[in-house]
Amino acid sequence: MLFFNHPNLAMAEHFYKTPLHQDWVSMLASQDSIVVWFPLIDLKIGHGPVIFYPGSHKLGPLTDKLENGFAEVPFDRSAYPKLQPEVNMGDIVIFSTLLVHESGVITNNQIRWSSHLRYTNMEDVDFVERGFPSPYINKPSQELIDKYLHKK
Repeated sequence: MLFFNHPNLAMAEHFYKTPLHQDWVSMLASQDSIVVWFPLIDLKIGHGPVIFYPGSHKLGPLTDKLENGFAEVPFDRSAYPKLQPEVNMGDIVIFSTLLVHESGVITNNQIRWSSHLRYTNMEDVDFVERGFPSPYINKPSQELIDKYLHKK
């Protein structure tokens, strides 16, 4: 996934500032699944880089609901340390899909560019027993095809 985020580019806050969430629920992944997150520019605090809450992954899934594409979680920020590293192009951050995290606040006038890869363990017994679920749908839109190929 490629992301470019800034308040001036978004119709709603969740499109540039992700709420407190876990990625696991939206993936239905293995318990040991990971996110590989990397910036495509040098990200200083003013770019609103990711805020992580180390140790929160040990809580397991904290919700079973998605809101605006995110598995927002009830979470007491004060119960865990806050880690918001400045990261540079070429750095890679790897974390559990169960780790609670959120976007920082963008305070500069630059777009935050990043990319995220997500990996799940295809041999995880629970994942196999659930039939390798994938909640993502990637297919052509007949509505758009009709709109542009059948103009009147």
